[in-house]
Amino acid sequence: MESTVQREKYVEQCLSALGDGRVKVITGLKRSGKSFLLNHLFRDRLRAKGIQERDIISLQLDDDEFAFYRNPIELGKFLRTRIQDDSRHYFIFLDEIQNVATIHNPALPKETSRNIGFVDVCLSLIKRSNVDLFVTGSNSMLLSKEIATSFRDRHTDIRVYPLSFSEYKSASSLPEEQAFEEYLYHGGMPFLFQKKTAQEKEEYLKDLLSLTYLKDIVEHHGIRNSKQLDELLSVLADNIGYLTDGNSLASGYRKNGSLGISRPTIDDYLSYFEDAFLVEKAKRWDIKGNREIGAPVKYYFSDLGLRNAKMGFLPSDKGAILENALYNELLFRGYQVSVGNLETFSKDKAGKIIRKNLEVDFIAVKGTKTIYLQSAYQIDNPLTLERERSVLEKIDDSFRKIIVVNERIGLRPAGKGIELMDVLYLLANPHSLD
Repeated sequence: MESTVQREKYVEQCLSALGDGRVKVITGLKRSGKSFLLNHLFRDRLRAKGIQERDIISLQLDDDEFAFYRNPIELGKFLRTRIQDDSRHYFIFLDEIQNVATIHNPALPKETSRNIGFVDVCLSLIKRSNVDLFVTGSNSMLLSKEIATSFRDRHTDIRVYPLSFSEYKSASSLPEEQAFEEYLYHGGMPFLFQKKTAQEKEEYLKDLLSLTYLKDIVEHHGIRNSKQLDELLSVLADNIGYLTDGNSLASGYRKNGSLGISRPTIDDYLSYFEDAFLVEKAKRWDIKGNREIGAPVKYYFSDLGLRNAKMGFLPSDKGAILENALYNELLFRGYQVSVGNLETFSKDKAGKIIRKNLEVDFIAVKGTKTIYLQSAYQIDNPLTLERERSVLEKIDDSFRKIIVVNERIGLRPAGKGIELMDVLYLLANPHSLD
């Protein structure tokens, strides 16, 4: 079923990056479809555009068939023998590149410390004007984000997310409403379509979380107390949509029965989750001051199925899940997303000035376009609508302002220049925010 999800956005990004003279690095959460994108979807598109198979050079470096080329010297030699015709253009795909070893450069004396690895090979290849090079990779040796940063400013990052709802819906045989509920519950990991029952899906997600993501982080960073790491992820899963800082997370540890973890360790663990693309951090933005604010911040899970797996698939805050889904959709559509902070002043009956900090769930920015969004699970009475609308009313600019609700209303005015939008309408229609 995975093959029916075309992932057109990423294919177009790959095409747009052709000829840029940089290493194209496919990054993102492990098992989110990076290799499938490169070796099937993008490859098929190249062939449909008339590229001959002999000009597409693909090595799956986690396969023992290509174990010889995990030596960077041999990898470089092999690839240069395949790209000798300057009249042809070549497309090189190096999948799971972290398997290429870092070795001492045999051209230098042994007492020198100069090593050679996949970065050297790739940077040599992109000097050729007739080569476009794509790489993927991620495991306990080297995380996806670290592979990208290895190339510094000489790479193009093509970030792959788990399936958006519109992608998920395109591969699902369920009615739209039922597919939406399933998506909020099991998330958008592509391989889920190979699982037949809810139990199979849940076991897959639990194993993926503990046996792949957390295991990779523990091994990569040499973490001795993996229980604390696991507990921190539980605290994050239980607090999506809430402003959080190191102190509040330390309190969450104590609540879960673990003592003695330091604030620096918490900060380290949070960065490890981000580097593995398990969670995303939304920083706060001062709307009136037009500047970024420090802690606290919000954390969201890159995939709701993984978040729910961490919570044991028990009933949880539907409003928070909706907010997480909205955040992920905004990232998928290419927006820079932050949490808005709006400082207001008023006077009480005695004339005393009252200062308040109001929160706007999301400020979504892309180029010159800005959208303010409030996520409300239900607008079940006029007072609820007024509460959500009152925050947006206080923003003194002409950018679009939307209250997103889990009610089948499509899109309609909410008064005073503010719109109400059904979350299913927003997620199912790729152009709903245009």
